[in-house]
Amino acid sequence: MNSDTSEFINAIQPVKSDVIQTAQQYQYGEPVDPLIRILSYNASEWESFIEEWVYSLESEYRRVLRFTGSADKGVDVAGFKDQNELKGVWSNYQCKHYADPIAFGDISGEIGKMIWHSFDGKFNAPKQCFFVSPRGASTQLALLLSNAPNLKEKIKEEWGNSVAKKITTKRTITLNGKFLSYFDSYDF
Repeated sequence: MNSDTSEFINAIQPVKSDVIQTAQQYQYGEPVDPLIRILSYNASEWESFIEEWVYSLESEYRRVLRFTGSADKGVDVAGFKDQNELKGVWSNYQCKHYADPIAFGDISGEIGKMIWHSFDGKFNAPKQCFFVSPRGASTQLALLLSNAPNLKEKIKEEWGNSVAKKITTKRTITLNGKFLSYFDSYDF
């Protein structure tokens, strides 16, 4: 301040913008892109989100159920097409919310669980299985998922190394005998 004058200079100048904020933006901030928002979900929130989305497909399914916990037998969200539910025609939505795109190792055990538990009579094999991940799939996995014979071959090849011990904590599930025959006839 100059001793001759009593004027102050405002050090903070207002920001001029051509954008006029709405009351909602002023109160809550700028909207967050939906794709960015889902990346902030934890695994449970992701499963809830997918359950709601599958439920919105009401023309596809007569009922939707979410299975949670470590004993879900490879089923996160199921969409049932008939009254027989797991013993009828249904679709499986496997929810994977990881920091990176999902890879073969992330889903090989889930595929093994579906095959084993359908063989063991816990449920019919799902008509469709979807792996739902906000970051997508790795290139290697995307190539496998788009080529059923190659996926089947890779699962069979890796069964002893990366699948057999992921199905249940009670025992190792070996791919032999009647189960091997079931695997070979399984519709990938």
